[in-house]
Amino acid sequence: MDTGSYMNEDTFTNPNWKEDYFGPNYDKLLSLKQKYDPDFLLYGKPNPGHEFFEVDGDGRLCRVE
Repeated sequence: MDTGSYMNEDTFTNPNWKEDYFGPNYDKLLSLKQKYDPDFLLYGKPNPGHEFFEVDGDGRLCRVE
């Protein structure tokens, strides 16, 4: 039987990603991220803390100052 799979409905360009994906939990999740991964080695978009980085024209991940 073919049941298919769930297609994730998020998008990387959602301007309201903090509220839409994490709601009132965002600040707590960000503080946990900063505590356990202070160098942001585990990067993902959209994840708490990704707004501190941007991808440059060469595809490199750079910290936003």
